[in-house]
Amino acid sequence: KGNVVSPSEIMGRWGVDVCRLAMLFFAPSGDENKWKEEALIGAHRFVSRLWNLLEGLAPAVAGVAAGPSEAYRPLRRKLHQLIARMDGASEDALNFNTVIAQVMELLNVYDGLKPEPKTDDERRALREFAEGLARVLAPLAPFLGEEFWERLGGKGSVFRAGWPAYDPEAA
Repeated sequence: KGNVVSPSEIMGRWGVDVCRLAMLFFAPSGDENKWKEEALIGAHRFVSRLWNLLEGLAPAVAGVAAGPSEAYRPLRRKLHQLIARMDGASEDALNFNTVIAQVMELLNVYDGLKPEPKTDDERRALREFAEGLARVLAPLAPFLGEEFWERLGGKGSVFRAGWPAYDPEAA
């Protein structure tokens, strides 16, 4: 009918991860997707926001092992809520739009805290946040997830790193 939007053209212009995130954020997986330029612009801004976060965060947590910490508790709580949401979306309805919305909420918590780690405890907390975020993003935006993982000093592929464990106490 000639009413098809070619994904290759969109991916060539915006990149694969932006295209995937826009498609996943449009609506629940069972709903019909209609391409909107605004969605691609929004997904691009979202990827840029994630990239900028990583650029500032990776050097601050280099060489520190991730681990539970009392530092930045609201961030840890939101991270573990995100992991639970992704677990549910992956196992059931594939409503990844709610996962992406929760990632945005997590970024808002991070921005609200404006963390500037000074202790190893604070760096451990931010490392857990960064690694968890990279692992959750990887199935949604694989190139971004891999790049995050590599810049954080992860060994091998993020897809071989294992899924982050949900901690109900933290959530």
